[in-house]
Amino acid sequence: MSTTFTKAAVERIAQCAGAVPRNDASTAEAVWTDYLDYEDRHLHRIGHYAFTLDPSVRELGFEVPLRLYFFAELLELAVVAGYVDLSEMDQRNMLRQALERLCDRVNGEGDLILVSDLVARLQDKAPLRVETRDDNAFHGYAAYLRLVDQVRSDVEFFEFLSRSDNFWRPNDDLGFLVSPRHFAEALVKGCIGGLKASDAGGGLRAMEYLVALHDLEQRFASVGGLWEKALRHARWSHRIDVTVRRLDLWRERMAEWLSADDEQEHEMWAVGLHALRRIEDQLSDMGLVTAQPYDKLVLFGPSVADLREFGRWGAAIKALRRRLNRALYPETFSGAAIESPTENRGVIESPPAHFVAYVDACLQLADLNKTDEAAAWLARVEPQLASFREIAPDLRQRAFAVLSDARQRNTLTVEENVAREQQARAADPSDWGRMQQPSYFHEEARAVERSSGTSAEAEAEE
Repeated sequence: MSTTFTKAAVERIAQCAGAVPRNDASTAEAVWTDYLDYEDRHLHRIGHYAFTLDPSVRELGFEVPLRLYFFAELLELAVVAGYVDLSEMDQRNMLRQALERLCDRVNGEGDLILVSDLVARLQDKAPLRVETRDDNAFHGYAAYLRLVDQVRSDVEFFEFLSRSDNFWRPNDDLGFLVSPRHFAEALVKGCIGGLKASDAGGGLRAMEYLVALHDLEQRFASVGGLWEKALRHARWSHRIDVTVRRLDLWRERMAEWLSADDEQEHEMWAVGLHALRRIEDQLSDMGLVTAQPYDKLVLFGPSVADLREFGRWGAAIKALRRRLNRALYPETFSGAAIESPTENRGVIESPPAHFVAYVDACLQLADLNKTDEAAAWLARVEPQLASFREIAPDLRQRAFAVLSDARQRNTLTVEENVAREQQARAADPSDWGRMQQPSYFHEEARAVERSSGTSAEAEAEE
């Protein structure tokens, strides 16, 4: 590797560490010469340093030592990636002297693993360069430098991280997740009226930066230890546990903006969150997740009726689906199963209470414009419907009507189906397209829900 490239690479690294380019001297050399001068002027006053070694924290009065610290970590990564050859670097001895004094002053208060590895190289205790350059790692490190540069200058992103650590509660993000309009206004203006909402932009870039970091894993995989060193250096990723919780909440609420069946629009979120969870697992294994614990407030969990009234129809449909699955598959969910009728069972006077709740949930689904799906759920228990004599008459009648309607649709022409739709629209034009309030909430079903101790909010995957 040429001396010219090494010099240019080191200058670039210094700029990514926050050094200001100079016309009269090398930017990189200024990083360690400024530190040595700073220490000579201030050591008698401050003694051992106890500053936070974190690029997201701008500690007043410690910009100079922090800059040297970040520069040293990036330089160590560059050597491992084959991006820099330290043997071609000028003033190695002065850099070594500055780093030795920095390690002594920090006095065990920060993570000095990467800095210590670089000091060992400068002390000739480890190689100054890699024997064979890996092209994937080389170009991956260049991409990582660009990512570091973007992250370092993103004020909204660091505000998002800061609130994730110290101030965030689950309800805080709901204001800009009401609708796409609210989210767009939060992105453009940073607020919605008088409600501060700048975290919308910071959260999107958190997803972008963390996915970009995840994508570097394959590039770094062929060089042992390089990926782990990159994760250690990217301290802004160490707060990922709360970040994942926040973005997962966003995904759930955004899913309600479209049809509950339309998953294609949210596939990107699912893929991104999968990448973030992988990073979270790796950071946890390394003991590097640093986000502070927060009070886990339980989000206000409305009932299905409330969800409908709030206009959150997608969430209402999900809650009903979970309730129906809970009844059909008790091995997965706690609760009583819907039993299959046996031959010659005959007419049973009184149905189990959980069966009434199941039928009621199917009818709610039909009222949410999911008639065909409701018919499919009801068909699973159609024999029981015929067997139970004492089930509420209107409930039973409506269940058979849903089944009949779904079956008749298959025999009608397109024109006949359109005519039926127009008839329904003419019957109630003011409320067409809106979910109707249910007319079949029976006290029997409500009592079952209360006695079971399972509310719609617990059943909804929110």
